Amino acid sequence: MTRSFATSLNAVGDVLRAADLLEETLGSKDVSLSGVCQDSRIADPGDLFLAWEGTVLDGHDFVPEAIERGAVATIVKRPLDVEIPQLVVSNGRRAAALAACAMMGSPDEDLLTVGVTGTNGKTTTALLIQHLIGPKVPTAVIGTLGLIDTHGVRPSSEALTTPGPVQVAAWLRELVDDGIGAVVLEASSHALAQYRLDGVSFDVVVFTNLTQDHIEYHGNIDAYFAAKARLVELAQANATVIVNQADPAWVSLDAAGRRLRTFAVGTSEADVSGIDLKLDSSGAAFRLIVDGIERQVKMPLLGRYNVENALAAVAAATAVGVPLNEVVERLGTAPQVSGRLETVASAPFTVLIDFAHTSDALKSALSA
Repeated sequence: MTRSFATSLNAVGDVLRAADLLEETLGSKDVSLSGVCQDSRIADPGDLFLAWEGTVLDGHDFVPEAIERGAVATIVKRPLDVEIPQLVVSNGRRAAALAACAMMGSPDEDLLTVGVTGTNGKTTTALLIQHLIGPKVPTAVIGTLGLIDTHGVRPSSEALTTPGPVQVAAWLRELVDDGIGAVVLEASSHALAQYRLDGVSFDVVVFTNLTQDHIEYHGNIDAYFAAKARLVELAQANATVIVNQADPAWVSLDAAGRRLRTFAVGTSEADVSGIDLKLDSSGAAFRLIVDGIERQVKMPLLGRYNVENALAAVAAATAVGVPLNEVVERLGTAPQVSGRLETVASAPFTVLIDFAHTSDALKSALSA
């Protein structure tokens, strides 16, 4: 449970109605709410309890326990025989994300928001974006490693690349209250398919690459692509969509009228390009071309694919107004990312740790 802005069930209902999710209100709408919760075990008095049908458990089964602990209203997909008011919705997961962010005062509206998706490279790209735009505006990252802000790392208890909707909303609220001005969120295919980020409206979205992964969940590669592509739907109408031009998987991605920017390694045809690569044990050097302007870059990250991640980050940073010269300077001090081709010893021989969890990622790591 996370304490939130005190509000009313009626106000939450208005948000869900505007999103065409609200089907029915059972009981009084004139109920004051002081918190929002998706786990009945930690519900508190005054909470709005969010129930949806999960892949393993059904949140509706835990509404009675939430009531015992003090929940005063619930959002459900099917009506229940309980004594507290219910907002009956057509999509429980999406309603939960919108309700959680509404309860937190829509903190995304006070943040520059960047979403990063793709099979590989999300964590490194997200942290590079933080590194590049951090001097312009204090920036946090939410993803595989937890919440990383100016205070350090706060792991998520959910062990997910993208946390659940309540955790996302609560962390965004904390970031705003702490004076953070921007946040980069890793968007996994599971999170996008499960609407965990639907309470966030993105200013920039980045697509790194697409190779076969999580097919056991999505069923086939087309469904996997569709889940990733949902990130465009969560972008504002004037947002920037950044795509890896070298990955043929994104050819059919529809930016839906939003500004499209491309990046690619080994060609000068993209909006952000990296050519004449020189890779060695100290890192990578290459010619960076951004909208026709060339700069020489030397960065301490290993491998061609980290150049690709860096170009994605450059595209995002320049899209939000970071001057190119500052971007180039910051790339020279790019930090190692934990578990991502991380050098942990250099003598008497080099030892690297890499969290390669797909065949494509393993091939790239071994090649580097």
